[in-house]
Amino acid sequence: MKAVAASSIGQYEKSVRAWADYYRTVQLGLGACFREGGPAPWSAERKRPRVAGAIGAVVCSSDQGLGGPFNGVVADHVGGGTATVWALIRESLFVSLFRACADSLASENASRLAAMQRADKNIDELLDDLNGTFHRVRQSAIDEELFDVISGFEALTGPQ
Repeated sequence: MKAVAASSIGQYEKSVRAWADYYRTVQLGLGACFREGGPAPWSAERKRPRVAGAIGAVVCSSDQGLGGPFNGVVADHVGGGTATVWALIRESLFVSLFRACADSLASENASRLAAMQRADKNIDELLDDLNGTFHRVRQSAIDEELFDVISGFEALTGPQ
């Protein structure tokens, strides 16, 4: 179990490191989109010109198609039919959630490994104590038998 936990820790940490470059690229892309004054449309086109002082909103929805026309209704309601979806925001959220999950799993396995190491240490200490007690009891029994043999010999031979 310790080997599995240690291997899992390394696997999840390696995965987080591997996604770090991708995350940085996505963040740079998002920064570029915001600096340029507007996002590049992903799935919906702008139907009216940009209004000065317009408010931007990030709306999260499902893209699995399990909600029927839900995504379209949300986009129409939020943007009045002019919603623009940023693919980079979706990627940023995905990478952030993935990294959080991988960090959580690495932490869980590190805790599991630490608990197993503490248990091993406690077992070793208990085993040392039990071995010491066993040797003392065994030596006491041997001494007692020797004293019985010596006493029996002295009783048989009597005073000389």
